[in-house]
Amino acid sequence: MNTNNNGYTILYTTVIVIVVAAVLAVVSQTLKPNQLANEKADVISQMMKAAGLGDKAGFEAMGNDKVLQMYSENIAEAYLINAEGATVDSLLTAPADKIQIYTPSMLKAIFKTARSGGVPEQLPVFKFKNGLTVIPVYGAGLWGPIWGYLSFEGTTFKGAFFDHESETAGLGSKIKDDPRFQDLFVDKQVLVAEEGVQFEIAKPGAHKLGESNGIDAIAGATMTSKGLNEAINLWLGLYKPLFTGIAAAPCEQQHEACEGHDCDKEQEACDKPCCQDKNTEE
Repeated sequence: MNTNNNGYTILYTTVIVIVVAAVLAVVSQTLKPNQLANEKADVISQMMKAAGLGDKAGFEAMGNDKVLQMYSENIAEAYLINAEGATVDSLLTAPADKIQIYTPSMLKAIFKTARSGGVPEQLPVFKFKNGLTVIPVYGAGLWGPIWGYLSFEGTTFKGAFFDHESETAGLGSKIKDDPRFQDLFVDKQVLVAEEGVQFEIAKPGAHKLGESNGIDAIAGATMTSKGLNEAINLWLGLYKPLFTGIAAAPCEQQHEACEGHDCDKEQEACDKPCCQDKNTEE
């Protein structure tokens, strides 16, 4: 065979391309289960961090199997709601290989629908046994997508965890890397008003909402802070029926610790904010 003609070169190149493509396809399919397992454990560890069940480094040290087991032991229920806040389906929380979560790619699809003015058909809600409800957020940062999870007790933030694809190291990346930024959300309030659900991340001195309804932006990361703020408000808006229902619900329905108690009759029965506010009003 003449190895110096064009036909040989084309044939040789074609064979090499086919072989390499076949090897890559086999490797991809072989590694796919592990990749999916890693993604599921990562998402769950982010939710549990937001729910105050541990820190991200600790979850990473535990390994996937223990993370999934811990989730199954601590999740009370996970379900899907529609635009009106009605439950439309449930999400499996056990066994480990059947656990259903929402990955960033799934959140991206919801984000694209909402940003274009559409109405997402389903939104995930995760309720943990410690009384906290966790919802996701997804949006656009300076250089790429940002996402995360927020936990609430009633309409009060109790935790947060954020991640990103390519924000600037030492600046925008602080939404993930700086626990102090995430801690700023703790005990802040969701402002449930007729015009929508609001929260504010702004430069010091530039806040328009009350102190309890916002936090300071990251210095030097204006665009990332703005993108995160827009993402949070978009998703809080999507979940408005959920928050509206929580805000209007009796104390006994808001907090498991108040079950069986009557705030009107038992002044010291419940130390949760809704009971304390009610007692103060009386």
